[in-house]
Amino acid sequence: MKISALSAFATCMLAVLLISPPAKAQVNREKPDALQDLGITEKLGDHIPQDAKFVTSTGDTVMLGDLYEEGKPILLNPLYYECPMLCGLVLDGVFNVLEEVNWKPGK
Repeated sequence: MKISALSAFATCMLAVLLISPPAKAQVNREKPDALQDLGITEKLGDHIPQDAKFVTSTGDTVMLGDLYEEGKPILLNPLYYECPMLCGLVLDGVFNVLEEVNWKPGK
């Protein structure tokens, strides 16, 4: 009895599928203990107090109100100055958005 090439191939593939262990996605949905109480609370439309203190890239502490000038918006982009990847992506996104707005920082 002659077996066609297609039947032989199908039989081999079925054997491989039956022998192979199923692949399972390794999803860990539990947060580490250090992150249990960590979250994000959006406060869209709220104002940041002008006495809020921030540390500059040079290590100086400034109050937000000291940076404010009438008629000029403040772009606040909190990030780390030393991070391997994400901060660069965030800054790239900020620069891309700044190219699309009708005002320029510092002008």
